[in-house]
Amino acid sequence: METVFCVFVFLGLYLSAATAAPTGDRPSGGDMEKRLPGSSVWLREAVERADVVITGEVVSMRGGEPGAPDQIYYSCAIKVRRAIRGDAKGEVTVDVTVRTLPKEKAETAPEKGKEYVFFVVKKPVKGQLEAIKVLRATSENLVAVEAMLGGAGEKP
Repeated sequence: METVFCVFVFLGLYLSAATAAPTGDRPSGGDMEKRLPGSSVWLREAVERADVVITGEVVSMRGGEPGAPDQIYYSCAIKVRRAIRGDAKGEVTVDVTVRTLPKEKAETAPEKGKEYVFFVVKKPVKGQLEAIKVLRATSENLVAVEAMLGGAGEKP
């Protein structure tokens, strides 16, 4: 009986940690009901790989083009509010890939008019930008990103 109880307690703790906000080094894409692109990418990995990290509002989106059998591609115009890493000003265009399968890991596209944190890599083709992870621009997410960057924004 004690073993069964311990298994249930462990499982409960594991599930609560898996659905928690993106602190530390857990993968996150935000709320479980609405995963954002890059939800399977760990925050630490996104910070390490990103050439540019920005907060910004999605002002327009085009695309919705099917790619691989489990992906949809969008091109988002982002009004940059703040460049946390890298040089980005004004409005930038960021390519976003949204995973659609498996259903339990399906992601949703960022919404026009909402503000997000974009972790972006520069593609070798004409300076195109591609998001590797997207988070909601909540104070909790911004604190976690700043902590990963050492608290000073730009990191060498």
